[in-house]
Amino acid sequence: MDAVRANRYEKIRLRITLTNLFLSISLPLIFLFSGGSEALRNFAEGLSDSAAVVVLIYLLIVAFAFEIITLPLDAYGGYVVERQFGLARDTLRQWFWDWSKSQALQLVFLIVAIELIYYLLGRYQWMPFSRRCEKPTTPWKTSASAPVSTWNDLFLRSGPTGQFRQSTR
Repeated sequence: MDAVRANRYEKIRLRITLTNLFLSISLPLIFLFSGGSEALRNFAEGLSDSAAVVVLIYLLIVAFAFEIITLPLDAYGGYVVERQFGLARDTLRQWFWDWSKSQALQLVFLIVAIELIYYLLGRYQWMPFSRRCEKPTTPWKTSASAPVSTWNDLFLRSGPTGQFRQSTR
C-alpha cells in the first residue's frame, strides 16, 4: 500500500476508533441518567429474587443492546474498510461469524468479571462501593435533584444487612 492510501486508511481507522470511544462513554451515561438503567433493573428484579441473576439479566440485555447499536460501526470498520483497502478477503458471512464468536467470548469474560466484582462488593464491607456500606459514598447524597440518592440505589437495593430485597416501586 502506498503512503497516500496508508495515510487515508489510518485517518479512517482513527475516526472509527474515536466514534467507538464516544459511543462507549456516551451511551452508558445516557442510559444511566435517562432512567433506562433503573427501568431495566426493575424489570430484571421482577424476573428473579436472586441478586446474581438480576445482575446477569441486566448485563445480558445491556451488552446485547450495545452490540446491536455498534454493529454498523463494527461492520464498517472491520469489513467495508478492510476490503476497500485490500486487507481482508473474508465474505460478509465469514466476517459476521468471526464477529459473533468474538462477541460471545467477550460476553463470557464480561459476565465472569462483573459477577466476581458484585460478589466481592457483597462479601467485603471495606470496599468503597460495597452494597453493605453504611455511609453512601456518592457526592450527591443530599441533593434533591440527584438521579440516585446512594450507591445502593444506583443498581442494587439492599438493606442494612446487605441482603437483597425486591423493589417496592
